[in-house]
Amino acid sequence: MSSIQDLQQGNKKLAVQNTKLQGTIEAAEELNLRLSEEVAELKGKLRGTQQALDQARAVANELEDLKCFSRSLEEENSKLHALERQLEKEQQCLLIQVDNLQEEIRKLLLEKESCKSKIKQLSTEKAQMKCQLCECENLISCKDTALNKKEKQTEELTVTLDEYQMMVQVTEVVFGT
Repeated sequence: MSSIQDLQQGNKKLAVQNTKLQGTIEAAEELNLRLSEEVAELKGKLRGTQQALDQARAVANELEDLKCFSRSLEEENSKLHALERQLEKEQQCLLIQVDNLQEEIRKLLLEKESCKSKIKQLSTEKAQMKCQLCECENLISCKDTALNKKEKQTEELTVTLDEYQMMVQVTEVVFGT
């Protein structure tokens, strides 16, 4: 009997162990289920982290590109500042030239006014000289007419004188003087 009792006791122990083992299995299954959920959650987080890492790499590449672009913009900006300084110098030179040209224009305008005054004076003199020229031409015309008259008279007198001389010569020949 002892053996049956031992077996019953062993059976009870085994039942208690079986119950404990089933509790452990249930706890393990529950733990396994929680761990599976955690693994799934961690996989989701890992995917999210991987995506974030990929995005971070893309952002890092973009940042590197932006740094290169920024350096090229800084170089371009430096060149533009140098060009701006050069253009400012040229502008100053041009402003000086404009001032000089304005001064020259002012002098030329004064000279123009002076020339206008001289032209007006010369026009007046020209008009007076034209009047004098007309008077001289009239006088010359009158003297020309008088001279022509006198030449005609001279010719007539010369012809008359020639006739008288011929008559005198004929008279001398005839009268023998």
